[in-house]
Amino acid sequence: MYILVYFAHALVHFVHILFMWKLIASLIVVVLVIGYWHHKVFAFTSASRKLWTDHVIWTREYMNAVATKRESKFVLERLLKNQDDLGQLYGRVYGSDGGILIRLLLREHIQVATRVIAGDTTALPIWYANGDRLADALGCDRAMMKEHLDLTAAEWSSTNSNAVSYNNISIFDTILGSALDMSDMIARRISYTRLAILYS
Repeated sequence: MYILVYFAHALVHFVHILFMWKLIASLIVVVLVIGYWHHKVFAFTSASRKLWTDHVIWTREYMNAVATKRESKFVLERLLKNQDDLGQLYGRVYGSDGGILIRLLLREHIQVATRVIAGDTTALPIWYANGDRLADALGCDRAMMKEHLDLTAAEWSSTNSNAVSYNNISIFDTILGSALDMSDMIARRISYTRLAILYS
């Protein structure tokens, strides 16, 4: 009888240890999954912010080239490459078709902007309509995209009238901050969507 009680206690103890190890193993897996996901989100967010920073910088470089009547062809080529890079980045989460659509809309965004910079007033409504479609494709608020366009137009007006001024620099700082806010919004919405898919 004593032996049976001993074995019963030993079995209960073993089951308890087994349960604890399973619980610990499960917690480790959860921590690893969350850590991996945070790493992926951070890497994607950083890549997005870097490309939107390039977008703002190369747009400014193009404006300066046009305003000072310097060669702008190669700057425009580099600016368009940035749109391809953005399309490729977002294509990793929106799929190939989504990435292609974003790339084409971004290229149109730049190509129409060159018409606005050249003084073509008929291009403005096309530019803003493109902005709405681009915002929808990217998953950001249309109001944020409109702010980006408004600031870009203001930057060009300032650059064209006076290539270097306090106001011009202030606008650049504002547009860069706005672009990074937009990038972060897109990244957050993508991360939430992907988390929903991962755990569905």
